[in-house]
Amino acid sequence: MIIALICPDSFTDYEAVEKELLKNKGITKIICATTKACTLAKTFASKYNIEQYRETRGKKIFNLHKIVQSANKVLLFEYTDYDGVTYSRTQKALAHAIKLKKDLQYVEYNRKKKMENATALFRERKEIREIDELVHSESRWSTIAHMALIWLSKIDGSRLKVFESIYTSNPKEWLVQKDYLTINNWTRKNSVVEGKIRDLFFKHQKSVSRREVDIMQIEDKKLILIEVKTVGTGVEKSIEADKKLEEEILDLGYTCEFYYLLSYGNEPSGKRHKDWELLDQHNCNVLLWEDLLLNIRKSPLMEYIALDIDINQWQELKYFLSEE
Repeated sequence: MIIALICPDSFTDYEAVEKELLKNKGITKIICATTKACTLAKTFASKYNIEQYRETRGKKIFNLHKIVQSANKVLLFEYTDYDGVTYSRTQKALAHAIKLKKDLQYVEYNRKKKMENATALFRERKEIREIDELVHSESRWSTIAHMALIWLSKIDGSRLKVFESIYTSNPKEWLVQKDYLTINNWTRKNSVVEGKIRDLFFKHQKSVSRREVDIMQIEDKKLILIEVKTVGTGVEKSIEADKKLEEEILDLGYTCEFYYLLSYGNEPSGKRHKDWELLDQHNCNVLLWEDLLLNIRKSPLMEYIALDIDINQWQELKYFLSEE
C-alpha cells in the first residue's frame, strides 16, 4: 500500500503520525510533499524499513495532485482550529483526494491540547482550582499503588511493563521496555506500605539495613520492593542504599526484585532529568505511573482516587499503545 502523508507546515507530532500509520497494514511506501510531512515520514520509514519518497523539483514542493493520485490512501492531518477560509496546502490536498475518490484517513489534530503525564496529578494545579487545593503526600500515592496491585492480582494475566532508562539527549527516547512484571497474589497479608524491611522480615539478620521501603511483597523466599516517586525528592539520595539493600537480601538466599515507580514526566526538584541519568547508570527497573493507572482505569478504585485529568490520553504515548 502506498500512502500519501499530508500535514500542515507547522505540524511536528511524530507520535500522532506513527499511531495513525500503524492503523494501516501492508504499507510499502510513503510519499509526501510538505517539509514537515517528509521529516515525519522519513523517521517512520527508517524505523519500520519502508520506502519513503519526497516529491520535489529543484528543492521546491510541487504537484499535490500527482502525489494524491499516485497513492492508494491519503493520510491527512488538519488542525481542529482551521478557520475554514485559508486555502492551505492541506486543504488543497483534501480537495484532490475527494475529487479523485481516494481512500482518506482524515485526522483532526488539536494543537492547543497539551498531553499531561502523571506528574500533573502530583502537583498543585492552580489552573483548575477555585480554592486552595490540597497537595497530597507521596504516602497517599504509595497506598493507591498498593491497592492497585492487590486489585490487579485478582485478574488473571495482569502485568505491568518494566522499562529501563537509556539516558540520551532526546527525552522521548529515554525509556525502553525490557520485560513485564506479572502481578500475582498481592494481599494485605503478604504486602505492606512503608515498612522497615528488617523489622518485618529479617528481625534476627543484622546484615540487613532497617531501611523503609514504600511498597513490599514477600512470597516464599521472593521479595518485590517498589520505591514510589511523585514530585520533589529524586532517587539520588537513596539509589546507592537501595542497591545495597538488594544485595543484602540476595546474600541471604532470597530472590529480590527492586523497582522504581515514577511518571513518564518525572523530574526531581531543581535537578532536571537527573533521575533518568542515575537510573541508567545503575541499570534500574522502572515501572510507570501511566501504565499502572491505565491498567486499573476500569476498576472501582478509580471512583475513589478521583483523578482530574483524562488518563486515556496516555494510550497515545508510544509506550502504552493498546494491546487489546
